[in-house]
Amino acid sequence: FETDVRPATVVMLYLWPEVNLRLRPKLLAELPPGTRVVSHAHDMGDWTPQRTAVVGDARVLLWIIPERTAP
Repeated sequence: FETDVRPATVVMLYLWPEVNLRLRPKLLAELPPGTRVVSHAHDMGDWTPQRTAVVGDARVLLWIIPERTAP
């Protein structure tokens, strides 16, 4: 939670579901738009993935950080 993730273009998560949810606000706030976030097995609550695939016995989910809207 203290790591600077801003330079990342892809983030791979292999965490418990509750950790994904705790990390989600940081990812959305700090990652540049277009950054891909991939999770093995677990979702991000009500943030709908752009894509879900099954690879072997594993579910893999993909989100793309959206453009930020002006307040």
